[in-house]
Amino acid sequence: MTRREDPKPAGILERLGVRTRWKRARANSLLPPPRTACVYVDVENLNDAEHAQAVMETVIRDWRDTLPPVRRLNLYTPADRAGLWGAWAPARFPDLRVDVRPIQRFARRSKNAADMAIVADASADFAAGVVNYIAVVSNDSDFGALFVKIQELAGRTEPPPFLWITLSGGSGLSREIEGFIPKRLRWAVPAPPAPATEMSSKLAEDGGAQLPSNRRIVGWLMDELPPGKFRAEDVREILERHCPGHPAAQSATACGSFLAQQLMPLLEKRKVSVVRRKPRTYERTG
Repeated sequence: MTRREDPKPAGILERLGVRTRWKRARANSLLPPPRTACVYVDVENLNDAEHAQAVMETVIRDWRDTLPPVRRLNLYTPADRAGLWGAWAPARFPDLRVDVRPIQRFARRSKNAADMAIVADASADFAAGVVNYIAVVSNDSDFGALFVKIQELAGRTEPPPFLWITLSGGSGLSREIEGFIPKRLRWAVPAPPAPATEMSSKLAEDGGAQLPSNRRIVGWLMDELPPGKFRAEDVREILERHCPGHPAAQSATACGSFLAQQLMPLLEKRKVSVVRRKPRTYERTG
Protein backbone atom coordinates (compact mmCIF):
# COMPACT_ATOMS: atom_id res chain seq x y z
CA MET A 1 0.00 0.00 0.00
CA THR A 2 1.51 3.24 -1.15
CA ARG A 3 1.41 5.96 1.41
CA ARG A 4 0.10 9.23 0.03
CA GLU A 5 2.35 12.10 0.87
CA ASP A 6 0.79 15.14 2.40
CA PRO A 7 1.11 18.27 0.29
CA LYS A 8 3.97 20.50 1.29
CA PRO A 9 2.61 23.25 3.45
CA ALA A 10 2.73 26.65 1.88
CA GLY A 11 5.51 28.85 3.07
CA ILE A 12 4.95 32.08 4.85
CA LEU A 13 5.60 34.11 1.68
CA GLU A 14 3.00 32.14 -0.29
CA ARG A 15 0.44 32.43 2.52
CA LEU A 16 0.91 36.18 2.61
CA GLY A 17 0.78 36.46 -1.17
CA VAL A 18 4.16 38.16 -1.29
CA ARG A 19 5.73 35.65 -3.62
CA THR A 20 2.88 35.96 -6.12
CA ARG A 21 3.12 39.72 -6.11
CA TRP A 22 6.89 39.51 -6.49
CA LYS A 23 6.53 37.26 -9.54
CA ARG A 24 3.99 39.66 -11.06
CA ALA A 25 6.21 42.66 -10.41
CA ARG A 26 9.21 40.86 -11.92
CA ALA A 27 7.20 40.01 -15.03
CA ASN A 28 6.09 43.62 -15.37
CA SER A 29 9.67 44.82 -15.02
CA LEU A 30 10.59 42.81 -18.09
CA LEU A 31 8.12 44.76 -20.23
CA PRO A 32 9.48 47.72 -22.19
CA PRO A 33 8.75 51.08 -20.53
CA PRO A 34 6.00 53.17 -22.16
CA ARG A 35 7.18 55.58 -24.83
CA THR A 36 7.10 59.21 -23.78
CA ALA A 37 7.82 62.57 -25.39
CA CYS A 38 9.36 65.70 -23.96
CA VAL A 39 8.75 69.20 -25.32
CA TYR A 40 11.69 71.60 -24.99
CA VAL A 41 10.54 75.23 -25.24
CA ASP A 42 12.92 78.06 -26.05
CA VAL A 43 10.88 80.72 -24.25
CA GLU A 44 13.26 83.50 -25.27
CA ASN A 45 12.58 82.70 -28.91
CA LEU A 46 8.94 83.69 -28.40
CA ASN A 47 7.82 87.29 -28.26
CA ASP A 48 6.48 87.70 -24.72
CA ALA A 49 5.07 85.73 -21.79
CA GLU A 50 1.46 85.83 -22.97
CA HIS A 51 2.51 84.68 -26.43
CA ALA A 52 4.67 81.86 -25.01
CA GLN A 53 1.86 80.63 -22.78
CA ALA A 54 -0.59 80.54 -25.69
CA VAL A 55 1.87 78.59 -27.84
CA MET A 56 2.52 75.99 -25.12
CA GLU A 57 -1.18 75.52 -24.45
CA THR A 58 -1.78 74.97 -28.17
CA VAL A 59 1.04 72.43 -28.47
CA ILE A 60 -0.12 70.34 -25.49
CA ARG A 61 -3.80 70.56 -26.47
CA ASP A 62 -3.30 69.68 -30.14
CA TRP A 63 -0.50 67.13 -29.73
CA ARG A 64 -0.67 64.51 -32.46
CA ASP A 65 -2.28 61.21 -31.49
CA THR A 66 0.18 59.32 -33.69
CA LEU A 67 3.13 60.37 -31.50
CA PRO A 68 4.12 59.17 -28.02
CA PRO A 69 2.22 61.14 -25.37
CA VAL A 70 3.86 64.18 -23.83
CA ARG A 71 4.89 63.45 -20.24
CA ARG A 72 7.57 66.09 -19.73
CA LEU A 73 7.78 69.81 -20.47
CA ASN A 74 11.10 71.65 -20.22
CA LEU A 75 11.08 75.46 -20.29
CA TYR A 76 14.25 77.50 -20.89
CA THR A 77 13.57 80.97 -19.55
CA PRO A 78 15.50 84.12 -18.61
CA ALA A 79 17.02 83.64 -15.18
CA ASP A 80 15.15 86.57 -13.64
CA ARG A 81 11.77 85.08 -14.66
CA ALA A 82 12.34 81.42 -13.83
CA GLY A 83 10.40 81.69 -10.56
CA LEU A 84 7.35 83.09 -12.32
CA TRP A 85 7.40 80.35 -14.94
CA GLY A 86 7.93 77.77 -12.21
CA ALA A 87 4.72 78.96 -10.56
CA TRP A 88 2.64 79.10 -13.75
CA ALA A 89 3.61 75.99 -15.75
CA PRO A 90 3.10 73.19 -13.16
CA ALA A 91 -0.30 74.63 -12.23
CA ARG A 92 -1.31 74.91 -15.89
CA PHE A 93 -0.09 71.40 -16.82
CA PRO A 94 -0.61 69.29 -13.68
CA ASP A 95 -0.36 65.99 -15.59
CA LEU A 96 3.14 66.74 -16.89
CA ARG A 97 6.53 66.80 -15.25
CA VAL A 98 7.57 70.42 -15.72
CA ASP A 99 11.20 71.52 -15.42
CA VAL A 100 12.05 75.21 -15.63
CA ARG A 101 15.68 75.91 -16.41
CA PRO A 102 16.87 79.46 -15.80
CA ILE A 103 19.27 80.71 -18.47
CA GLN A 104 21.87 83.20 -17.35
CA ARG A 105 23.22 85.59 -19.95
CA PHE A 106 26.79 86.65 -19.33
CA ALA A 107 26.77 89.27 -22.08
CA ARG A 108 24.12 91.18 -23.97
CA ARG A 109 24.89 89.26 -27.16
CA SER A 110 25.01 85.74 -25.66
CA LYS A 111 21.77 84.82 -27.39
CA ASN A 112 22.61 81.14 -27.88
CA ALA A 113 22.70 80.18 -24.19
CA ALA A 114 19.22 78.63 -24.27
CA ASP A 115 19.94 76.88 -27.58
CA MET A 116 23.02 75.15 -26.19
CA ALA A 117 21.20 74.12 -23.01
CA ILE A 118 18.35 72.56 -25.00
CA VAL A 119 20.73 70.66 -27.29
CA ALA A 120 22.70 69.33 -24.32
CA ASP A 121 19.64 68.32 -22.28
CA ALA A 122 17.67 66.78 -25.14
CA SER A 123 20.65 64.71 -26.35
CA ALA A 124 21.41 63.49 -22.83
CA ASP A 125 17.76 62.68 -22.04
CA PHE A 126 17.35 60.69 -25.25
CA ALA A 127 20.66 58.84 -24.89
CA ALA A 128 19.81 57.88 -21.29
CA GLY A 129 16.35 56.65 -22.27
CA VAL A 130 14.59 59.25 -20.12
CA VAL A 131 12.42 60.13 -23.12
CA ASN A 132 11.84 58.45 -26.46
CA TYR A 133 10.72 61.41 -28.51
CA ILE A 134 12.12 64.93 -28.76
CA ALA A 135 10.09 68.02 -29.69
CA VAL A 136 11.59 71.52 -29.82
CA VAL A 137 9.53 74.72 -29.88
CA SER A 138 11.59 77.38 -31.64
CA ASN A 139 11.92 79.22 -34.94
CA ASP A 140 15.70 79.15 -34.53
CA SER A 141 17.41 77.19 -37.29
CA ASP A 142 20.36 76.42 -35.00
CA PHE A 143 18.56 73.27 -33.82
CA GLY A 144 19.44 71.50 -37.05
CA ALA A 145 22.43 70.01 -35.18
CA LEU A 146 20.07 68.54 -32.56
CA PHE A 147 17.98 66.89 -35.27
CA VAL A 148 21.11 65.24 -36.68
CA LYS A 149 22.24 64.07 -33.22
CA ILE A 150 18.87 62.54 -32.32
CA GLN A 151 18.82 60.76 -35.67
CA GLU A 152 22.27 59.34 -34.94
CA LEU A 153 21.35 58.23 -31.42
CA ALA A 154 18.18 56.57 -32.71
CA GLY A 155 20.18 54.50 -35.18
CA ARG A 156 18.77 56.43 -38.15
CA THR A 157 15.30 55.01 -37.67
CA GLU A 158 12.62 56.09 -40.13
CA PRO A 159 11.16 58.49 -39.26
CA PRO A 160 13.49 59.93 -36.60
CA PRO A 161 11.86 60.53 -33.19
CA PHE A 162 11.99 64.30 -33.60
CA LEU A 163 9.47 67.10 -34.13
CA TRP A 164 10.34 70.72 -34.85
CA ILE A 165 7.53 73.05 -33.74
CA THR A 166 7.60 76.57 -35.17
CA LEU A 167 5.24 79.51 -35.13
CA SER A 168 3.57 80.20 -38.45
CA GLY A 169 3.89 83.78 -39.60
CA GLY A 170 6.98 84.33 -37.46
CA SER A 171 10.58 84.44 -38.59
CA GLY A 172 10.39 80.82 -39.72
CA LEU A 173 13.21 78.42 -40.45
CA SER A 174 15.88 79.03 -43.01
CA ARG A 175 15.32 77.62 -46.47
CA GLU A 176 18.30 75.31 -45.99
CA ILE A 177 16.75 73.76 -42.89
CA GLU A 178 13.35 73.40 -44.55
CA GLY A 179 15.07 71.65 -47.44
CA PHE A 180 16.71 69.06 -45.19
CA ILE A 181 14.09 68.48 -42.48
CA PRO A 182 11.10 66.52 -43.88
CA LYS A 183 7.81 68.36 -43.69
CA ARG A 184 6.25 65.55 -41.65
CA LEU A 185 8.78 66.30 -38.90
CA ARG A 186 7.80 69.99 -38.74
CA TRP A 187 4.69 71.53 -37.20
CA ALA A 188 3.79 75.20 -37.70
CA VAL A 189 1.54 76.27 -34.83
CA PRO A 190 -0.88 79.09 -35.79
CA ALA A 191 0.03 82.43 -34.24
CA PRO A 192 -2.23 83.31 -31.29
CA PRO A 193 -4.79 86.00 -32.18
CA ALA A 194 -4.13 89.54 -31.05
CA PRO A 195 -6.13 90.68 -28.01
CA ALA A 196 -9.29 92.54 -28.94
CA THR A 197 -9.69 96.20 -28.08
CA GLU A 198 -12.77 98.41 -27.96
CA MET A 199 -11.94 99.86 -31.38
CA SER A 200 -11.17 96.51 -33.03
CA SER A 201 -14.41 95.08 -31.60
CA LYS A 202 -16.34 97.98 -33.11
CA LEU A 203 -14.67 97.42 -36.46
CA ALA A 204 -15.64 93.75 -36.31
CA GLU A 205 -19.24 94.65 -35.48
CA ASP A 206 -19.34 96.99 -38.48
CA GLY A 207 -18.26 94.13 -40.73
CA GLY A 208 -14.79 95.54 -41.14
CA ALA A 209 -16.02 98.39 -43.30
CA GLN A 210 -13.73 100.86 -41.56
CA LEU A 211 -10.58 98.78 -41.90
CA PRO A 212 -8.18 100.16 -44.50
CA SER A 213 -7.26 97.96 -47.42
CA ASN A 214 -3.84 96.35 -47.52
CA ARG A 215 -2.93 98.49 -50.52
CA ARG A 216 -3.70 101.61 -48.55
CA ILE A 217 -1.56 100.39 -45.65
CA VAL A 218 1.30 99.72 -48.06
CA GLY A 219 0.90 103.30 -49.29
CA TRP A 220 1.32 104.58 -45.73
CA LEU A 221 4.44 102.48 -45.30
CA MET A 222 6.02 103.67 -48.53
CA ASP A 223 5.31 107.28 -47.53
CA GLU A 224 6.79 107.01 -44.04
CA LEU A 225 9.45 104.28 -44.10
CA PRO A 226 12.80 105.69 -45.18
CA PRO A 227 15.04 103.61 -47.48
CA GLY A 228 17.00 101.06 -45.47
CA LYS A 229 16.23 98.35 -42.93
CA PHE A 230 13.13 98.15 -40.76
CA ARG A 231 11.29 95.69 -38.51
CA ALA A 232 7.70 94.76 -37.75
CA GLU A 233 7.62 97.15 -34.79
CA ASP A 234 8.29 100.06 -37.17
CA VAL A 235 5.33 98.97 -39.27
CA ARG A 236 3.15 98.61 -36.17
CA GLU A 237 3.89 102.17 -35.08
CA ILE A 238 2.86 103.54 -38.48
CA LEU A 239 -0.29 101.42 -38.53
CA GLU A 240 -1.15 102.48 -34.98
CA ARG A 241 -0.96 106.16 -35.93
CA HIS A 242 -3.33 105.75 -38.88
CA CYS A 243 -5.66 103.04 -37.55
CA PRO A 244 -5.13 102.24 -33.85
CA GLY A 245 -7.98 99.74 -33.83
CA HIS A 246 -6.49 97.53 -36.55
CA PRO A 247 -5.88 94.00 -35.16
CA ALA A 248 -2.30 94.08 -36.46
CA ALA A 249 -1.60 97.25 -34.47
CA GLN A 250 -2.23 95.56 -31.12
CA SER A 251 1.08 93.70 -30.72
CA ALA A 252 4.39 93.03 -32.42
CA THR A 253 3.40 89.38 -32.86
CA ALA A 254 0.17 90.22 -34.67
CA CYS A 255 1.91 92.82 -36.82
CA GLY A 256 4.72 90.43 -37.71
CA SER A 257 2.24 87.84 -38.95
CA PHE A 258 0.22 90.45 -40.85
CA LEU A 259 3.34 91.89 -42.45
CA ALA A 260 4.79 88.52 -43.48
CA GLN A 261 1.59 86.94 -44.77
CA GLN A 262 -0.47 89.80 -46.23
CA LEU A 263 1.69 92.85 -46.86
CA MET A 264 4.89 91.31 -48.20
CA PRO A 265 3.35 90.10 -51.50
CA LEU A 266 2.54 93.78 -52.18
CA LEU A 267 5.73 95.19 -50.69
CA GLU A 268 7.96 92.92 -52.78
CA LYS A 269 6.67 94.74 -55.85
CA ARG A 270 7.84 97.97 -54.21
CA LYS A 271 11.42 96.70 -53.79
CA VAL A 272 11.10 95.51 -50.18
CA SER A 273 12.78 92.23 -49.24
CA VAL A 274 13.66 90.10 -46.21
CA VAL A 275 17.34 90.51 -45.38
CA ARG A 276 17.44 88.66 -42.06
CA ARG A 277 15.26 85.95 -40.58
CA LYS A 278 16.09 86.25 -36.87
CA PRO A 279 15.19 88.79 -35.80
CA ARG A 280 13.17 89.19 -38.97
CA THR A 281 14.43 92.30 -40.72
CA TYR A 282 13.24 93.91 -43.94
CA GLU A 283 14.94 96.35 -46.27
CA ARG A 284 13.50 98.94 -48.59
CA THR A 285 15.73 99.68 -51.54
CA GLY A 286 13.30 101.63 -53.69
